[in-house]
Amino acid sequence: KDGSQIALLAGHTQQIFSVAFSPDGTRLVTGSQDCSARVWDGVTGQPRLVLQSEETLSFPVSFAGFSSDGTRVVTTSWDRNARVWSARDGHALLTFENHTGIVRAAAFSPDGARLATASDDLTARLWDVRDGKPLVELRGHRDAISALAFSPEGSTLITASHDRSALLWDAGSGKLRASLDDHGGALSGLSIAQLAAGTAPTA
Repeated sequence: KDGSQIALLAGHTQQIFSVAFSPDGTRLVTGSQDCSARVWDGVTGQPRLVLQSEETLSFPVSFAGFSSDGTRVVTTSWDRNARVWSARDGHALLTFENHTGIVRAAAFSPDGARLATASDDLTARLWDVRDGKPLVELRGHRDAISALAFSPEGSTLITASHDRSALLWDAGSGKLRASLDDHGGALSGLSIAQLAAGTAPTA
């Protein structure tokens, strides 16, 4: 409560690009230029898992995050792929490999059944997490896509790009719903707030 340091997460050997808490707040996951992702104890800062395989040894990890139930971790990499890992033992579960540019971000749908990925190839993609097969390709940005997020109920996906816009998509059909174009510079992040029942967003 006083802003003092609680723990130091020591282990990465190069720049850290991404950090995220697990949904229950007990763990953290980090992605680094040292070509690894790591899972940490969220209280003590002690290392729990190193997420790395022979295929990832030469490629920085641009993003890492948990599924909504905390059982899986997704990482994205400069090798143009995304991967899902077991958050329990660090075992690699699936690789998602159709992008032609660096994959910058990823997000699980709230129900954990789909994965969305964002890439320098100007596309976002939706995947079936059960078998790794592509579902929908989203095209509309004019520059690299840097971030994305599902709405709390999972029906909408929003993507943010270096082209200074954010686009809202139907997460089922891939149809573009709206464009938010008034930013003055490249977008590097976004978040969707969950509204209380019976409320509506304000301008």
